[in-house]
Amino acid sequence: MTMTPSTSDAVVEMLIEQVAPTMWPPAIETLADRLQAIVPGFDRDKFVRRAIENWERNNPQLNDGLFDEIPY
Repeated sequence: MTMTPSTSDAVVEMLIEQVAPTMWPPAIETLADRLQAIVPGFDRDKFVRRAIENWERNNPQLNDGLFDEIPY
């Protein structure tokens, strides 16, 4: 399946704004890999950066100290 540029732009924006905040960042990376395979001209790095920024903005409780190292 290949998407047209206008459709793919709208879908990518919807994914960034509505779907990415519900996904963990590693899942966003996987989604970006899959989109790159089907969307012509897809900018994977830009998508990942914007989607993770949106995730961080919408999940501040998960972003504060969750990924700290455990000192031994």
